[in-house]
Amino acid sequence: IFEYSAASYATFLHHNPSLNFIIDTDDPDLLWKKLKIYDVPKDNLYINDASEEINEWKNHKYCFWPLAMHRKKYVDNDLVCLKPIDDLLNRDEVLVWQRERKIYEGRETWGERYVCREVLGTENFEAYNLGVLGIPANNLSLIDRCVDVTEKMINTDASEVIRYKEAPGRRFKMWVVSEQTAMNW
Repeated sequence: IFEYSAASYATFLHHNPSLNFIIDTDDPDLLWKKLKIYDVPKDNLYINDASEEINEWKNHKYCFWPLAMHRKKYVDNDLVCLKPIDDLLNRDEVLVWQRERKIYEGRETWGERYVCREVLGTENFEAYNLGVLGIPANNLSLIDRCVDVTEKMINTDASEVIRYKEAPGRRFKMWVVSEQTAMNW
């Protein structure tokens, strides 16, 4: 993950040498080591040791909780930057990578539709791949709303609808990708 992330960060640094770039990680030394192989300016790069915070997030029962908390602060590490992002900085709309489907088009047996009906009262909204997600500075409250909805979703038991063809008679308690579904809502 650190190699992949370093490559991603290097593309951002290459195309945006005048923008400050802040990264929180639980291993700053390893990230610096991985970034050293790239010939990009690093004067605008700040790598913070966030071990305590990240370890606290990891203790949550929901496996994607660290990602949900990370989104309150920064973009994800899936970004490959192909050009300067100056033209995006003053936009007021949310930036996402690509549309995947309507939630109601998913399989009922995945549990996501059930959880959306229980928590949100609807499954009629778009699902986007959030590998690239940009929230404008004037709309950061969306992240807090997303975290609130995520908590409600992970506390909803969807085991009555979740089925696997490999074990049709078994019932499973699991979480859908709640933080992504909540953000899409």
